[in-house]
Amino acid sequence: MDLSWTLDLKTAILTLLIAPLFYFFLRRLYKFLRRHLQYLLDGFLWFVGRYIVRSLAARTSLRRYCRTQLEAAATKYLQVPGRAGLALETDRIFVTLKLEFGGNQEGTFSQGNLLTAGQRVRVVGDPGSGKSSLVKRIFRDACRTAMWEAKDTRLPIIVELKRFTPPKTATEEPELASWAVNELRSTVTAVEGYAMGELFDSYISNNGLLVLLDGLDEVSSEAYERTATAIRALSRRLEHASSENAIILTMRTQFHQQVRDDFADDFPPTLYIRAFSPGEIYTFLNRWPFRHNKARAITRIYSDLTDRPTLREMCSNPLVLAMYVSNDQSSDATNTPDTRTAFYSQVVEELLVARRSRQLSLAARSTLREQREAILGRLAYQNLTDANRPPNSLSWREALEVVSDVYGCDHSDVAERYFRELARDTGIISEERERESFRFIHLTFCEFLAAKECAQGRANGWDDLMAAHRRFGDASLPPLRTRLLEVIPFTCALLPRVQRPDALDEIAKLGDRQVMGRCFLETQAYDHSRWQSYSEEEAASLTEVSEEEWNEDWLRGHSRT
Repeated sequence: MDLSWTLDLKTAILTLLIAPLFYFFLRRLYKFLRRHLQYLLDGFLWFVGRYIVRSLAARTSLRRYCRTQLEAAATKYLQVPGRAGLALETDRIFVTLKLEFGGNQEGTFSQGNLLTAGQRVRVVGDPGSGKSSLVKRIFRDACRTAMWEAKDTRLPIIVELKRFTPPKTATEEPELASWAVNELRSTVTAVEGYAMGELFDSYISNNGLLVLLDGLDEVSSEAYERTATAIRALSRRLEHASSENAIILTMRTQFHQQVRDDFADDFPPTLYIRAFSPGEIYTFLNRWPFRHNKARAITRIYSDLTDRPTLREMCSNPLVLAMYVSNDQSSDATNTPDTRTAFYSQVVEELLVARRSRQLSLAARSTLREQREAILGRLAYQNLTDANRPPNSLSWREALEVVSDVYGCDHSDVAERYFRELARDTGIISEERERESFRFIHLTFCEFLAAKECAQGRANGWDDLMAAHRRFGDASLPPLRTRLLEVIPFTCALLPRVQRPDALDEIAKLGDRQVMGRCFLETQAYDHSRWQSYSEEEAASLTEVSEEEWNEDWLRGHSRT
């Protein structure tokens, strides 16, 4: 046998066996490197920086932190309630909000220069005015800046205050300050990266932190005093650690009217979010991701808003405008709402049943809507009238109990399946902590469905609501006094027409002209006997103050008694 032929045969056999294995190894190595190259590069740079240039290590950790945060869905997207259940990119859809001083100070601000008003700032706005969207945009802008300008920027941290609850054992300011700082540090170290704890420790003492505290009005009344004290203590601790530390605190306007004195010393400037102007509405429409005939859709919608002043006024609220455009693009409905109550009724109808309407008969559709309204309405009402619960963090256990009652099922696993189906089909609620709590996509939906329950689901719903409002009004905790102020006008408008006159009479007895005015707007009952006296009192209140003293802060609070 020819020796060369024998060697060629062995070579061929070895090639056939080894080559595929070698090729397989190279493919796996390529995939591994492609997936983890950035992580390995960060690790290498950190190692070099840790032992050669410590500042490089900090910069690498900061970039890792910011890159991770920019990819997180919580800030990357803004959820738009509606039939389509849209999630729009924050960076694409966000329209610059204008903020103005409360009081007699002058100045207009935006997310880009907000901190020129001060390093401890309150941002106040109506429901749906864009407070959380603003916080997300500020946070994302700060992350992008920090990635490339580490020497001259702060470390951004975003916190939902309803989850920022100090332990009951912490009562003294030093304890609460330490707890709050540790919570912020935990937020940073929870991001996978290199020496994140060192990153936090370095920035809190040098370049500073940018702490974004969102939604003070969503803290439970029971936890409010501890949370407010912790925020003030945190402000002082950060100010002592570095003059560069900054905090932005957001809350609803009506809530702020009750608690503003609690933060007057530590957060002196108050900035109010201004409603969209017609130009800003047009800018928003241009940023909306229309699928077809974008120019035509923009022209049509903008013309509709221009021709209907009441609708345009509603759509100066960013949340309402987003829902209006979303529903316009996914619905054939031609009925244009002219009050917030009519608008939310339409949106909730879409959310609760529209996704399954094509498969259901008219009777089945009506039954499904009533069942879902009963479940969510009862849960919303129970939660908002319980002083010890956060307004938009509801009990999972209670949800299963209500589902079991409405559907007549005895097993918790069946009730849970029904409830998860409701969440999946509607998108109006989502699980917050697994099998512990859930939340509405926006607090206003919780308030609207609680109103629906009062007006249509409870035999004495209106009386029960007013009794709860009076009880909260007499409470020592300021946050409780505003807890139901959004629910009352919704309920008044949803009541049967025959009950509205008596309801308006009862509202008048409260002596709160803001609530009275909201109820007139929602019911449009301008022929009611109380309208004349209300309008005269408003006119007199306006003329008592000279125009030089008119400002946002006065306008928001002048009619409260």
